[in-house]
Amino acid sequence: MGRSPQYCGIVSTPTKAEERFCRRLRRVLARFSDGEPIECNEDEAREYLDNWERYVSEVLSAHFEEFGLRTLDGISPTLERRISAVEAELAAMCWLIEGQVQVPMYLRVRLSSDADAVEELDCRWGEADPHGSLIRGGYSGKETVKLAYEPDAIVWFYQVHLARPGPAEVRRSGRSSFLSATAVAVIDQLVTDLVKGRYAAIEADGRIGRLSQEELRRAIAEYGMTLVPLPSEGADEFVVYPSDGSPGELAVDVPLWTAEEGRADLTLSLTVVDDGDSAEVSIYDVHVL
Repeated sequence: MGRSPQYCGIVSTPTKAEERFCRRLRRVLARFSDGEPIECNEDEAREYLDNWERYVSEVLSAHFEEFGLRTLDGISPTLERRISAVEAELAAMCWLIEGQVQVPMYLRVRLSSDADAVEELDCRWGEADPHGSLIRGGYSGKETVKLAYEPDAIVWFYQVHLARPGPAEVRRSGRSSFLSATAVAVIDQLVTDLVKGRYAAIEADGRIGRLSQEELRRAIAEYGMTLVPLPSEGADEFVVYPSDGSPGELAVDVPLWTAEEGRADLTLSLTVVDDGDSAEVSIYDVHVL
């Protein structure tokens, strides 16, 4: 299921936690041959998995503010393998402190050959349901094996790809692929109405949400650019956040476009109720990112 990545910069200097992670992982990898499973005694395994847990928590917290609410409480691996002297693969079920439920995780990491730093990381965490919400627990043994050998078959809740040097490629579940065609069309029509200045109509049918006509008009006017309709690829830029509200309710950030800039820094934040056959939208905010 294709989803466009969201990009954000990463620091070029590794953190202390990353340096410790690299040193410890390098020591473990040195004991095995390429392709071999990583097998440790109980004490070594605990330290090895704690090492992964701390590093993954740091990475995900750096890119997703809300991850701090999903504190990990242990990892149960289904696959641990050395790829090379500087590269490893791990598939596991993670315990969450909240609710003591399990979610899947897949990691592949390559260390720098000449420094205690991660050169490349593919981190995938949690599975998303059709509405973009996190699936909590309920995994069978067969499904955990699938995680290890078919990670691309899962719609991941969070994805981070780091390559140093360079930007981080970050994917959050529930982009436009989690919105029905109906919902995308309703959002597109709302943006068109904003472009045409139809504030009264937007207020009359409730799409204006918590704002007044004047607040909406002022937010767009103060940006100082000329709004244009979304391009054909505009939906690929939607960021859809999981919601703990009513079933089918999502929070959607819609980047707006202007004649002067193309994709602008002005963002339309919406609440969307989408059941596939129909969709309702209401504006939560208009703001500059």
